[in-house]
Amino acid sequence: MKKLIISSFFNEIKYFIKTENEICLSLLRQFIYIIFLIFNILIMWKMGDFYHQNLFDEHQIIENLQILFLILSTLIFFFLGYKFPKNFELSILLGSFTLIAIVRELDAYFDDLIPLIGWKFGWIFPSFVFGYIIKYPKQFRRSLSKFFKSFSYNLMMTAIILIIPIAQAIGHKNFIMAILGTYSEISTVRRMIEEAIELEGYILIFFASIEYYFSQIKSKKFI
Repeated sequence: MKKLIISSFFNEIKYFIKTENEICLSLLRQFIYIIFLIFNILIMWKMGDFYHQNLFDEHQIIENLQILFLILSTLIFFFLGYKFPKNFELSILLGSFTLIAIVRELDAYFDDLIPLIGWKFGWIFPSFVFGYIIKYPKQFRRSLSKFFKSFSYNLMMTAIILIIPIAQAIGHKNFIMAILGTYSEISTVRRMIEEAIELEGYILIFFASIEYYFSQIKSKKFI
């Protein structure tokens, strides 16, 4: 009886995998995403043994990794805008937001390069795209409606929550001071928390761009 139950259970699993390939592939990708995020944290711990507080400094390893994942995400969004013209407006808009995130991460460089405005000049990218979208509101509205129902959107929102309210709030100097009750090494602790959480968020955005890609190739209409 026990063998029959086990056999029946595995048969049900095989049948599910055979008939629900799309769901299984989606679950597999999600599992890989989770493992990658955990692996990323473990790597940060290991690198901390060698680089210590320098790991999270400006233009160092963590910030460079952040920019790398943002560049990859931007390239994917822009490529999909070219590959799938029906969703061109939405793809370019998403790419423009990751592009401004790159500019924001390079704020020290752009603040010195462009007086007064600094990195904020990056807002010209989404502003230009919004101006273009006004000409094609119907197509953009359809794409946006379907995007809101996708797993890519869920990943994107999770990343935004990590990067803005969580990383900025928990990594805030006053919050760290209130917890530690000291000024000792406050900047190092703050940067470590903020930059580590932001990196996880940018990796999620990269995963969101991958899911956006799978949504696109699943159907020319982006379902």
